[in-house]
Amino acid sequence: MPITFGEQTLGALIAYSRQGDHFGQSEIETLALLASQAAIALDKARLVEEFQRQKRELLGLYDTALATTSALETDILLSRLYEHMRQLLAPDTLVVALIDPAHQALDVVAAFEHDQKLPNFRVPLAEGGLTGWVVRNKQSLLVGDLQTDPLPTTLVHITEPARAWLGVPLVAREQVIGAISVQSFRPRQFDRGHQRFLETLANQVAVALSNARLFEASRHHTEDHRRLPGPCHWPQSDHSM
Repeated sequence: MPITFGEQTLGALIAYSRQGDHFGQSEIETLALLASQAAIALDKARLVEEFQRQKRELLGLYDTALATTSALETDILLSRLYEHMRQLLAPDTLVVALIDPAHQALDVVAAFEHDQKLPNFRVPLAEGGLTGWVVRNKQSLLVGDLQTDPLPTTLVHITEPARAWLGVPLVAREQVIGAISVQSFRPRQFDRGHQRFLETLANQVAVALSNARLFEASRHHTEDHRRLPGPCHWPQSDHSM
């Protein structure tokens, strides 16, 4: 007996008997009633699970916002971001890349894999693989299985080859400043719910990263100014000119 809720089929309820002609109309009606009750129970369980997931995501967004917006140094911000992402999405790999418009390049400012931070590096934007595609097209990308699903561009592995991939652009003040991606070594680990969550999180992270870079640039400017020699003092003369 199919287990259906509305127009969606959730599964099937199956009964077996070792005796021939064991099921009559009464048994069929009973099984149909059980299937109907099972459909309602499964839908309620789905709603509860979805509610719990949304609750976790909202709390995660709040905690991540507090952790990242209070950081004025990029390295500290990215470390805090990874710790929260590890708890919320449990990715095997996390990559944050920022665009350098002057050189049309991507600066990978954070790459974590197996809880280890990898060295930063730079790649040309045109050779940035899926991350470069997200930046150039200013849109998110979800790939359930990198080995079987169609890809919009050539795949580039900067870490251990992954199976599932999710990337979203980082947009601050209506400008794309880079992208953030999470990867898993198992296929189908991310879904549209994870995509919506990461998109919301990316908005907060992009502003925090932009602010951190402005703060660091201002600090470097101040330090450079302090290194400049002071004004020259000419020896005083008794003669007026």
